[in-house]
This record gives sequence, C-alpha cells and structure tokens, in this order.
Amino acid sequence: MCENRRTCGLCRSRINMIIGFIAICGFIQLAVTSPPRFTNVSKKEIVYLVRKRVELPCTAQADPEPIYEWRKDGEPLDITSPDFQREPGTGTIIIPEPVSRHEGIYQCFAKNMYGTAVGLKTMLKKATLAPFPTMKEPKVHYPTIGEPLVLRCNPPFSYPKGILYWAESKPGARISAIDNSARVSQDFEGNLYFTNVEAKDRTDGDGYVCIVNNENLRSLSKGDDEKIYSVSSPGPPTILRPSVMWTSQPINIAIKGENLRLKCIFAGYPTPTVKWRRLDAPMPPKVNHTSFGQEIVITKIDETDTGRYECSATQTWTC
Repeated sequence: MCENRRTCGLCRSRINMIIGFIAICGFIQLAVTSPPRFTNVSKKEIVYLVRKRVELPCTAQADPEPIYEWRKDGEPLDITSPDFQREPGTGTIIIPEPVSRHEGIYQCFAKNMYGTAVGLKTMLKKATLAPFPTMKEPKVHYPTIGEPLVLRCNPPFSYPKGILYWAESKPGARISAIDNSARVSQDFEGNLYFTNVEAKDRTDGDGYVCIVNNENLRSLSKGDDEKIYSVSSPGPPTILRPSVMWTSQPINIAIKGENLRLKCIFAGYPTPTVKWRRLDAPMPPKVNHTSFGQEIVITKIDETDTGRYECSATQTWTC
C-alpha cells in the first residue's frame, strides 16, 4: 500500500502507462499459457528392418507441459507395453525389436487444458524384396541389325519401391550395369529399349538381366537372363523412319512443389534425335533435359507449368 498520496500518485501513473487498465500499487505476475505445438513429429512413412530398432518421434511445446497419447490403426495404443520404450520428457516411442505385429498406422496426440495437437499419420511397414520368378530357359531374341527391340522387366514386389536397372551377366556370376544412351534406354517401368540393334548387342554366352535394388535392405533381386542373337542382313541396315516405342502418360497430374518427369522413346535407324517443346507457351527455364534428350524434368511444379508438351524425333543419314 502507498505510504503517502504523492508516492501513490506516482505509482498509479507508472502502472497506467504500462498496462492501462490496472491502477494499483504492488507486483503483477503474468502467467503465459499455450496449447501444444509440435516441434518434432514422425514422417509420413517409416520403413523398418526386422528386429532393428525404430523410433517414432513426437515432441511438442506447451504450457503447462503436454500429455502424450498414441493411436495405432485408430485404436488407443498402450505405450506402457514391454514392446515399447519412452523417451523421457517427450512423446517419442521406440520399438527396440519391431516385427510384423507392429506394422500399422500410428498417430501421436499432445494435450493440455488449452488444446490438443494432432500429429500426422505415420505408416510403419517392413522393408521387403521378393525374388524374381524363375524361368526354365533364358528368353532368346533374334532381331535383325537395325531393327528395334524391347526387353521386358516384370519386377517382383519391393517395399519401398526398388530401383530398376539392366546389366549384362558375365562368367563367374559377375554383372556389369548397362550404360544408357540415345540408342539404349529404359522407360519408367524398367523395360529396356533398343532404338535399333547393333552387332555389338549380341550376347554370346552372356545375357541381359533386370535387377531390382532395395536400398533399405541393401539387397538385390536378379531376374533370369535374356539373350540377343542379332542377325545380319545383306548390305547395310535398312533406313527405319522414327516411330514411337514408348511415352509417358498423355495426361499427367503433378503435386505443386514436386518434380515431374516426361519421356519419349523412338525407334529408328539411324538413331533419332528427340526434341521437346511446349505448344501453348515458351518452355519454362527450369526444365532440365536428360537421358540424351529423351526426357525432361520440370522442377518444382506450379500453376504456370500447366500446358501441352510435345516430343518429336528427327534423324539424319547420308545417301
């Protein structure tokens, strides 16, 4: 309480300047409260290896401190179970030895009296790579030199999706990855295209194999050999005008901010040159040309990239 009127008047004046609606002498204690706000949450997808420790992060800031709850497949999860460990001071849970029963959709909640923060749904799934089906005999192709050829890859199940590529099998179980070129390239499903076959594509004793690489497992699955016995025709190869072997989908829907790949593969002898253009506007400067001109990558898609894109092929030869 103020000792005299003068002191009290000074006290009132100072408090009125700071707060405006309190005009008393004494101390003011201001309590700041807040609902939970996440600072670290699980990714949309987590891949685990059998009996290899996996962590599902969940941390929030709040005053008072939040209480954490988890749900699995929409049902309350007992995180006090021996299957789980808790990270002190957070809602993060750890599964020391995950197995199939732990797979599912997880979601973290952080609560206090002022609100609830709802985390992203996270899918926990085991990394898997199945073997290729076994063929009794290698598949053999007999193309004429200068003609196009396709080697089909029917990859086995892989989670996450594996990286597909082709290789030449060598004696002693050795493999050597094929170098893609304007003449030899893959589509987005992993099939291998020869725009035109050359004599050097012949496989005497060796073969071509499709391979799936699961990077999470650090494991490969190898298909059976496919052999090419190219056949020569009298004289030089016949000129083959460009024709479409494979293209991306005619209508593509992209997510804003992500990249979009478009590709065309043409048959032809001599090997065609592939060019891209945009029909309704200039080609965006952020477009990258790859795969020897066959493919374009539109980076960080936005509304201005919506339009019509066209690929075409030309070739030159000497008479």
